[in-house]
Amino acid sequence: MKISYRTNPIIKYLETGTTGFKIAEIDKNNWNHDIGQRINSFLSEYKKELQGNIKIITQPFADAIDSAQKKLIDLYNEQKIELFTGISTGVLCYSRMTEIYTYNENKMVLLNFYRDILTAYIEIYNDNRNYIFLSNSYGSAWNFKRNEIVDLLTQSLLLTVWFIKHCEIKIKFLPPKKKIKDINCKYFNETNSNIQILDSTWFTTLVQSNGFKVRGHFRLQPCGEGMKDRKIIWINDFEKHGYTRHFKRPVTLDEFEI
Repeated sequence: MKISYRTNPIIKYLETGTTGFKIAEIDKNNWNHDIGQRINSFLSEYKKELQGNIKIITQPFADAIDSAQKKLIDLYNEQKIELFTGISTGVLCYSRMTEIYTYNENKMVLLNFYRDILTAYIEIYNDNRNYIFLSNSYGSAWNFKRNEIVDLLTQSLLLTVWFIKHCEIKIKFLPPKKKIKDINCKYFNETNSNIQILDSTWFTTLVQSNGFKVRGHFRLQPCGEGMKDRKIIWINDFEKHGYTRHFKRPVTLDEFEI
């Protein structure tokens, strides 16, 4: 897997601020230049934080998030978990989509790109002020109202960030101009940014038994001092009276070596 300015063009824009992003032809008549200025100001203000938190979401990890979202929402509704506390800023790069975001107790900003084409800019404050750009392409792709699309985009982002924060995940750290070799493929970072690659082997655990099979599921696991905190963990498929080979624990940055 190659991470480059061709495959991830927004990374180049984050590094230099000069490459720019594009507006789809369908949106040019409705483009608000004030939004463009707000985007440039945001990216300039948060440049250091964004460059320091670029995550590549692999397809297995994206599949894990998709499978988890309904359960995470159910857990939130049933146990009144506080999902969106603290401050978070970063970049999530999928196969063709990139999300740039920041949120805290006062505001949330989300940029959504298809490759280097801007599809959404959402800036929401807790005093009900907002500045929103949505591509007209959403009108043909989704049969939803404008506020419903905004809710879907923001909820998906926040659940993804919460998933990353609370689940036991596998992270590969890939410095600029470096390669690493995994069991399944090689990763090569051609950019000048530090990259984190998020992967998941939750759904590929091998079961060596003919016993009674128990399906994999999410569980809210007590943890921390006095077992008062909670984190989401994935319980792999397993066989009663059988043998299950689980994935290895995640490596930490201090333990990682090129």
